[in-house]
Amino acid sequence: MFRDALLYPLSGTAAAGSYLLGCVLRLVLTVSDLVVLFAAITLAAETVDAVPADATSPSVLTLAAALALSVVLSLVVRTMFRGHAVGVAREVAGEPRPVAPSVRAFVRADAVRSLGVVVAYLLPALALVGLAALTVAIDAGEGLGAVVDTVGALSLLFGLLAGLLATYLVPVATVRFAQEGDVRAAFDLSAVRAAAFTEDYVVGWAMAAGVVVVLVPIALLLYALLLVGVVVHFHLNVVTRYLLARAASAALADDPDEAGEGDDADGDRESATEVSLDHTASARAAAEADWRGSRPEPTELDPTVADDDPAADEFRRRR
Repeated sequence: MFRDALLYPLSGTAAAGSYLLGCVLRLVLTVSDLVVLFAAITLAAETVDAVPADATSPSVLTLAAALALSVVLSLVVRTMFRGHAVGVAREVAGEPRPVAPSVRAFVRADAVRSLGVVVAYLLPALALVGLAALTVAIDAGEGLGAVVDTVGALSLLFGLLAGLLATYLVPVATVRFAQEGDVRAAFDLSAVRAAAFTEDYVVGWAMAAGVVVVLVPIALLLYALLLVGVVVHFHLNVVTRYLLARAASAALADDPDEAGEGDDADGDRESATEVSLDHTASARAAAEADWRGSRPEPTELDPTVADDDPAADEFRRRR
């Protein structure tokens, strides 16, 4: 499975174009994130102790503009990467031999809806972390200070746990969205929960987490060589998406509800086969009787009819 994941980003005839675009977007996202971090820290340092007149100085306005543009650019690129993630999920879940999606995966309308799914799953974590940040800014005094600090600490703890849970569930929701093409499928919590706690998904998610924790930091160190780090980073991103999509699709395929529907379908097919065989036997008996110039017995037309059945006697009387 891991070998297939390593080879997946360069598989298919359209992989070269999407791979090149993905590397460029990875570089743009890295630069924009660094600009956001630098501008936010510098802006905070210059405005904390600044007088109102200095708050509108050209340097502060330039930093604010750079921060705003970088945030917008980062959001656009992340949305495009969500489209690519949906493309990977659709390929892995729908094809026996999946290949890397084409360039069009980055600009599909599914990208925005998929980003909305991610944000919706993260809302509880964001709300709890926001509450923790709010408690830091509140000056409750000596009387309620301990209570506010406790609420803030618990909110931060539960917010981190909620964020981890959302990170665990989002890949399953993304695969369901990619399979059904409907946002509501991503919020079918019973199906998502049932698939998320299967052995296939736990193993696949653990492998993807290992890539993120162990290999991605190595890719970040390779940014010292610029293009090498960008390429390795994007490659590992696609490997992670493949592992998560394959694990989620395998877990969803083992859904007991779907299996039950399959058993019902098999039962219907068996019943249909039995009926067709009974009709064939009756037709064969009638044909043989016609060839002999005699009329068939009721038991020949329907083997389930007994000789002493009143319906058989009525049939003999009428013929």
